[in-house]
Amino acid sequence: MNKLYISLVSHNSEDEIFKNFNNLPRTLNDYIIALKVIDNIGSEKLELFCKINNYSYIYDGLIRGYGANHNLN
Repeated sequence: MNKLYISLVSHNSEDEIFKNFNNLPRTLNDYIIALKVIDNIGSEKLELFCKINNYSYIYDGLIRGYGANHNLN
């Protein structure tokens, strides 16, 4: 199976992430779907959401722009 990675940068946008990615399928056709969330704020709610849903969560304490955060991949 192939792997499809989805990378999101959150800057206080956890409500939109909860709403849109709560029921993300784990597979689609021949793809395994993996979600990585890069948190620019350090939200405990977002970290817990990722842990419960087995999504990758990154927060290193530095506030960056969206492009710089995506470069963490």
